[in-house]
This record gives sequence, C-alpha cells and structure tokens, in this order.
Amino acid sequence: MPPRRALGGYPPEGIPLDASTTLTQGAHVEPFSQRNEFDVPANAEITKRHEAPPELRSVVLEAAYEAGLKPAEIREALCGILLKRPDEGNWSRSNVMAENLSLIDGCEWYFVYDLIEKIVDILQQRSGLDAANSFSKKVNRYFAREGIGWELDNGSIVFRGSDDFQATMKKAQTDVAAAGSSTASKELMESRMDLSRRPEPDITGSIQHAMAAVECLLRTVSNDPKSTLGSVLSKHKELLPETLRTSLEKAWGFSSETARHIREGRVPSLPEAEFVVGFSGLMCSYIAKALMS
Repeated sequence: MPPRRALGGYPPEGIPLDASTTLTQGAHVEPFSQRNEFDVPANAEITKRHEAPPELRSVVLEAAYEAGLKPAEIREALCGILLKRPDEGNWSRSNVMAENLSLIDGCEWYFVYDLIEKIVDILQQRSGLDAANSFSKKVNRYFAREGIGWELDNGSIVFRGSDDFQATMKKAQTDVAAAGSSTASKELMESRMDLSRRPEPDITGSIQHAMAAVECLLRTVSNDPKSTLGSVLSKHKELLPETLRTSLEKAWGFSSETARHIREGRVPSLPEAEFVVGFSGLMCSYIAKALMS
C-alpha cells in the first residue's frame, strides 16, 4: 500500500516519501481553487473606498503572516504608523497577535492602507519580490471580490475604478510611453495618484494633471510648445476630427471651470473626476497612436 500523505502534500511524521513524490522546501503553492482557475469571480461593483471594513483588517494580518512576517514585525510596523508604543508585557506569539488585531481594529481606515504598503516594503527587502507579489495578489483579489476601490500597484495603494477605467488608463500609459512622451506619461500617473490621496482624494489635481497630459501631446504634434490646450485646438483644427475636437474643447472648458479656475460653489465630484481622467486617457491613446506613431 502506498504511503499516506498529510494535508498540503507532506507525509505524516515517520513515513518516508515515495520515489514519485518531490517536494521543494519553502516552495509556495497556490490554493487548489486558484491553481485550477475555479476561483475567478467577476469584479464586484465598487462600493467601498474611504473605509477599511473589519474583515479587510483581518485579511491583511493573515496575509502578512502567511507571507512569512512574524507578529512582532507587524507590531513594529503598526506602532510606527500609529505612533504608539508596543505593549512590553506582550512577548508571546499569541499575545502579540492579539495586540496587532486590537491595534488594526482601532485605527483610522487610511492607516490600514498605510500598513499594506509597509508590509509590501518589508517583504521586498527581507524576502524578495516573490513574497511581496504573493501578498499583493492576495490583497488585490480581496479588493476586487469585495468591491473595494483600491489596488496594490508596484507597492503603492492606488485608485481603482471600473474595469473599463482601469483598462483605459493602463492602455494610455502604454501608448504614451511607446510614443516617447515621458512628460505626458508622468501627468497621467499623477492624475491617478491624486485620485489615490488619503484620507481624501485631490479631485481638482487629478483633473488638472489629466488635461495636462493631453495638452502636452498636442503641443508636441502641433509644434506649438507654448500654447494652452485651448489655443492649440483653436489654431490647429486640422489635428483632430471635428467630433473629437469639440468633445475635447468641452472637457477643457469643464476642467478650466472646476479645476483650473475654480468657481465658488462648483467643486467637481469624484465620478466627474473619474470621467475626465478616463476621457483624457482615451484621448492620449488616440493622439499617441494616430498622430505620433
């Protein structure tokens, strides 16, 4: 009879591995449901952004433990973020874990996301990219499944919009970079980072940076480096089809009224900012591919 195997593929103590069994010490294996792509739920509608639900707080701690961080390491990170002194009476693993849970449950929502970024940083320095990426993947899956409007991108928590918004902005970054415009690419990145500010997004800043990316590209293709976007559209009508030019003129007017020259009582909303940023991303992709390639 072949030897019995314990859960996780490891044999019970005292029973040797058979010749067909190969185990790699320390190797990380994805759960069965993920290896076989059963656990691929559609992204839930985004309903949570300026909050950190209790379940998320527990998931962050568990994912950090699973990635190999010790409770004392997480406590040190938490206390550093919260400017608190660790409880010197807690030294056992279970007590420190309980202290971590108490700290994370009692803190403001945005500090939870600070901790997530800190955990990625610690893992990268201590264990390398594989461990950090594994942690990030687990957190991002939770964000998507539970409708949380954030994602971990290269170690930073950034604004996550609808699937269409995400695809648009990532394509815009790729297209603009391929066209060789580092300035426009930076403006697009800044527009998304402004939406990601905590505890409140910089809505006007996100609109300004998004329109600046379009302005930068059109200045380049029109060889008119000192004009504003509005002036470029007026002086170089041949650059864009009439429908696109008219739409961009209206978006420019909206951004001037609500973000560049703010009128009393007219502060743009987050959905409005997301729309303008997404529209700017689409325009950047079009200009980069149609006029700069």
